[in-house]
Amino acid sequence: MKKFQTSIALGVALMLGNNFAIAQPTAIVAPEAAAKASIPHGTRSSDSTKPARHIDESADWVSRRYQAIEEDLASGVSLAKVKVLFVGDSITQFYKGDDDATQAAEWRSAYADEASPNYALNLGVAGDRTENVLLRLLSKQDGGFGHLDDPRIQPQIIVLMIGINNTWSPRSDIVRSTSEGQMALIRRLLALRPNATIIVNSVLPTNNRTHNRSLVEPINRRLAEATGRMGSSVVWLDLYSAFLSPDGTSDPALFKDGVHPNATGYARWSAALHTKLDAARAARPVSQGKP
Repeated sequence: MKKFQTSIALGVALMLGNNFAIAQPTAIVAPEAAAKASIPHGTRSSDSTKPARHIDESADWVSRRYQAIEEDLASGVSLAKVKVLFVGDSITQFYKGDDDATQAAEWRSAYADEASPNYALNLGVAGDRTENVLLRLLSKQDGGFGHLDDPRIQPQIIVLMIGINNTWSPRSDIVRSTSEGQMALIRRLLALRPNATIIVNSVLPTNNRTHNRSLVEPINRRLAEATGRMGSSVVWLDLYSAFLSPDGTSDPALFKDGVHPNATGYARWSAALHTKLDAARAARPVSQGKP
């Protein structure tokens, strides 16, 4: 756990501005994997809309999370009973209390009971950017992780929280590229599970006001406008404003490190999200399994 926490701390430090150039190694590709060679291995992708591997894919904390998801997909979660699917980065993953046990109570009470209308599968991975999630959603046949390959996974609602890690990209067009990556993910999820309603969460504020004003807020505006044109299958949830202090800055009482919510922050997310979950479920047509 100490090693895991140290890795997370280093990741947060990098996200908070200590970015550095990373050499992109040339992968050795076997002949039978030639079709998969376009997927970068352990590098920061130059395209937020194309599948790419996690920059820290060889780190223990990433490997453990991948293994945990595989265990959930194998037997840890009753896939046919899943009503809500969470997709995203560390903010999604840590909702389960993976980094802080005090946050697990909310998950257990709201999403862990198979009899609950919100019984959930969590596919969040710390450090993921949009391109990394796209790889995880890509079928195994096409070189991806195949996290939605199992046809038993037919959620009524998909909760998407992604984008903050893209905002620390070395690119010069972060607002555009992050927004395009998010939209690519939404379209991919719609293609994979066309009967599901997707609740798109806004990117949360950070403790850096300049970062918020120049990047996070414009990204959220773009995403709100784009999702608003996508019909009833896509629902926008503005969490950004719910995580602000009266003076317009990030509310420190809701975060543990300026990026990740604490237990109080997750309770704030839950309060807003549950309202959307109930509304989305009520709006589902009978043909889509309205309870």
